[in-house]
Amino acid sequence: MTRLLLLCSLLLPVFTNAQPLARYTVKHIDQRNGLLHNTVYAITQDKKGFIWVATDNGLQRYDGLRFENFNKGLEPIINTGVIKYIYPDDHNNLWLAGDRLARLNLATHQATLFSTEEIAGRPLFNQVDYSDSAKRTWRMTDFGLFFPGEINDPLKPLSIFTPHQQTVLGHNVYADPQRQCVWVPTWAGLMMFDQASKQIYTPSFNPQGNKVLKALRGQTISALFVDRNDNIWASTWERRLFYFDAKTQRLKQYFLGMKRKVKTSSKGVPETGTAVCIFQDSHGTVWVGTDFTGLLHYNSTDDAFEQAPLQNNESSTLQPYSKILCMNEDREGNLWIGTEKGLCIFNPYRQFFQRIAHEENRLSSLPPFEITSAFRASNGSLYIATWGGGFSIYDSLLSFKKTIKPTGDRDFALTWSFAEGDDKIIWVGAQHGTLHLYNPGTGQVKTIVPSQMDKSTIRSIVKDEEGNLWFALHSGNIVEWEKASGLFKKCATPVFALKVPLKKIYAGYGQDLWCSTDSGLLRFNKAEHRFTNIYRLTGDACCSNCSNEIHGIEQASKRSFYIGTAHCGVFLFDTEIGKYSRLKSLSALDRTSIYALKKDEHQNLWISTDYHLYQLEAVTGKLIKYAFDAGLLTGSFAQYDFLSLQNGQWLSSTPAEVVLFTPSLLKEDKAVKKVLITNFHTADQPLVVDSMLASGQPVRLQSSQNFITIEFTTNTYSNVQEQSFFYRLKGVDKEWVKGDVNGVATYTNLTPGDYLFSVRADDKTNADSEAQVKIIITPPFYLTWWFKTLLILLVVLTTYLIISRRIKSIRYEADLKRKIAETEMAALRSQMNPHFIFNCLGAIDNLMQTGQADKATTYLSRFAKLIRSVLESSKSNLVPFYKDFETLKLYVELEQFRSGNKFSFCLAADEELLNGDYKVPPLIVQPFVENAIQHGLFNKLEGERRITIKAVLNGSAIQYIVSDNGVGRAKAVEIKERNKPGQKAYGIEITTERIRMHNRVKDNDDILISDVHNDEGDTGTEVVVNLKIANS
Repeated sequence: MTRLLLLCSLLLPVFTNAQPLARYTVKHIDQRNGLLHNTVYAITQDKKGFIWVATDNGLQRYDGLRFENFNKGLEPIINTGVIKYIYPDDHNNLWLAGDRLARLNLATHQATLFSTEEIAGRPLFNQVDYSDSAKRTWRMTDFGLFFPGEINDPLKPLSIFTPHQQTVLGHNVYADPQRQCVWVPTWAGLMMFDQASKQIYTPSFNPQGNKVLKALRGQTISALFVDRNDNIWASTWERRLFYFDAKTQRLKQYFLGMKRKVKTSSKGVPETGTAVCIFQDSHGTVWVGTDFTGLLHYNSTDDAFEQAPLQNNESSTLQPYSKILCMNEDREGNLWIGTEKGLCIFNPYRQFFQRIAHEENRLSSLPPFEITSAFRASNGSLYIATWGGGFSIYDSLLSFKKTIKPTGDRDFALTWSFAEGDDKIIWVGAQHGTLHLYNPGTGQVKTIVPSQMDKSTIRSIVKDEEGNLWFALHSGNIVEWEKASGLFKKCATPVFALKVPLKKIYAGYGQDLWCSTDSGLLRFNKAEHRFTNIYRLTGDACCSNCSNEIHGIEQASKRSFYIGTAHCGVFLFDTEIGKYSRLKSLSALDRTSIYALKKDEHQNLWISTDYHLYQLEAVTGKLIKYAFDAGLLTGSFAQYDFLSLQNGQWLSSTPAEVVLFTPSLLKEDKAVKKVLITNFHTADQPLVVDSMLASGQPVRLQSSQNFITIEFTTNTYSNVQEQSFFYRLKGVDKEWVKGDVNGVATYTNLTPGDYLFSVRADDKTNADSEAQVKIIITPPFYLTWWFKTLLILLVVLTTYLIISRRIKSIRYEADLKRKIAETEMAALRSQMNPHFIFNCLGAIDNLMQTGQADKATTYLSRFAKLIRSVLESSKSNLVPFYKDFETLKLYVELEQFRSGNKFSFCLAADEELLNGDYKVPPLIVQPFVENAIQHGLFNKLEGERRITIKAVLNGSAIQYIVSDNGVGRAKAVEIKERNKPGQKAYGIEITTERIRMHNRVKDNDDILISDVHNDEGDTGTEVVVNLKIANS
């Protein structure tokens, strides 16, 4: 017989008081999630489904994804107090009441404030006057109640409120249609405003004997509520709750204490709470929010108020002692609880997920250690193993029973796995080969450490059809406990010498066991007591980075398994051929870590990943993703299987919590979710578009507003199926774009034009959920049609002017060329004065006659050279300067010769002009030189006669200076008129025109003629000619 080391001890549970586990899982929202302040005074839902919340710091709108602040224009009501009441009317307005009244237009976001005088006397509001027992007049309007002051004093406001629903005007003014009155609780007692008689009745003035006033006589009411059955619920500041039954006309009294159930009583319950608000949901359940004992709900079966068990990852969200300030219910049936610690949202009739976890300061919860596994026994009890806290037990109703933490060795409390023997004994695998055998009937625990375990941690246990137990060890071995002999048997070491930890063991069809490891899938034959094969992730179905890390296993058919892997998704494994294959329907999870897999009764496959739950529908092949509310999971899933409970729930676990859900309730939400466009931003600046969206008008933007962000939602608050969106901007997106769960689409650098933005929920083919908005980006002025038209006209006009000017220029050029030709011909005719030629020839002849043949030959050569130069120059409009200057010198020399050397001359030019490539019109200054010689020097009768000709560079012009010391212009004119009256010379005039055309100027300011006088009184003339340098 195998020797066993038996360590037997009787262990008692740590905590024995039973307590129901069933709790409402709440979604908690506070400042960390965008709430302006954690103290919430009022909650309501408008016609579009938006939730409006009033806090200490103002008003906000919530769409399920984000908050938007609406404090603009409401500063007076916020700065002087708080918004206590919110009411959406049928005209797209939101009414807000505190110390003042305000109306917020939801289309324009414009706020209007009303003073108390306007509320009391404005014709906009209905007014009814009532008389009290002292014949004083009270006034009730739609939004306020006013009481009389001293004689002749104006009415004073007792309360500013907003209509809340049909039977409730506000939190302190309550309409009662059945009794045709309005109830007003005050510090002085309850008042009844009778609508028929317009009288005010109180418990002390009750001539009609009203039973409600009679029953509540002497009570100071803190909160009052009329339910759907016309029963009246009234709470007092003395922490009592009264219930007036409309049928029996009797009054019941409850104490709002700290007990689990708070039954009717007349005295003696300590530490009670005051009801701050009372609310009845659409299912008829009455809820009471207190200032000390949290949230209570009325159980009509037990005629008792019970504390509502609320939980999330922050166990103190509402319990204990959270002050509840307001309540409301949205159209999905979710309850919204406003507290001094934020918002809490839950649906008491649709609890999709529940959570079991350690709760601080609560003994009846899991110990604060890592959860390693969970197990359901045949009697429905739930066992949860922790690494360091032993194991905890819950009954079939999921009520906590006890936690058993084995004493002795520290390893005894490091529990890992469970199995149940045929004798109903619970086997608990622990660290280093330790086994705890728990007897549910006696509550006794026996601890053993079989030597066959080799002190290796028992990671997993499975029972086969014969009742034998198989233990998967961290060392990589398998140990069998044989039922027939009661002995432990150690199996053979794998033939492939694989020593990897066994994580989970599964019993398949036939004689095989299957083990998941970090190195592949192991196959174990029970009959042979040995491993027969290892199957690694290889082949075409696997990706390049497949890690061979196997997690969960689920039977797909008699010959195949669904295999969950780390980072590589789900595979289908064929046990006969030993190969893996992919599933197209699960391709979205190919890069995801898969933990647990399980088929439900409809063959739908359920899958857990790190932080999500999926369902693969067997009929449609559609993969549905379910999202957990924030705070439900504090870690990723780690358990490799789903457990099914007797109540139809399934569970799996993370290291921090056990998560429960009912697969039959988690069905695809096929309801059409209408998408709403909530916000519009241009370059992070909000743009109010609500009125445009409501009227179908386009959103018009400037060209600079081409960076846009559009936010959208479905205004759903309890949708367990993760919401997805598809959107498209026509003109940019060719196909529908799948958005994320945040409901945001962003576009940048949009060009001017017309666009149509469309967004749909869940599926791009779901046109019924679609929301649209037309966007028009106005082009800049330079791209508008009128500017383009104006530009075209301007271009046409400019082109016309340019062409006209060009035509004019061409005509001018042609005319200029004609004039130049004519002038050149005239110049040619004038340059060589016939008298000059005849005189030169006569002078040469005279030399020959007098025997001076050598001189005659010299002068004849010069004369011929001059004539040849003049003739050559006449062929071109421009000649080189140096050549023209030589011709001018020949001319002066011949003039000097024919006059018998009566004058002297000096010609000088800049070297740059003589050596450079400069061109000038031929003999352009010759007429001025001739004029100086003929009229200036030859008319001088005595004294030296001298002429000087200079040519210099003067900027962009060539400057000629012709000066003489002759008789001057006046004397020359006088002599001419005397000798040759009426004769007109054209040389100077033609030359002037030539210079003007060369310089291309209308006014000839480039010729300056002046008289010169010296100290001796001599007179002469100076001519300055500026000639623009011509292009080569």
